Amino acid sequence: MGQAVGQRARIGVVEFARKLEGVNTMQVQKDLMVMQYLFKRDGHWAVRHKFKGVLFDEVLAPDGRSKIVVLEKGQQLLVRLYHDNRLAMKAGCKPLARLALEIPPRLTKESYTELEN
Repeated sequence: MGQAVGQRARIGVVEFARKLEGVNTMQVQKDLMVMQYLFKRDGHWAVRHKFKGVLFDEVLAPDGRSKIVVLEKGQQLLVRLYHDNRLAMKAGCKPLARLALEIPPRLTKESYTELEN
């Protein structure tokens, strides 16, 4: 389980955006730059100081380039931006509706037998 959490912690911005249906992954970092979370330094993406270690972080990729990693609060931010339609979407796509968590009533012996019939 520790490895799974470690792998999740190192997910990049674009990789995370791929999980949000309909998001234009080619525009995500540009959107975050317009919103003042990221900026470009020497042709590479970088995290603004006040968000580094809070929402996003920078790590060196194996090829020597910097990679923007989304931390847990950053993942929550991206999901919120997605639902608020503030991330660029692919043509003809809209964000999925927020799902309400509905907790089913507790099954009793009587309700279980009703379900069987």
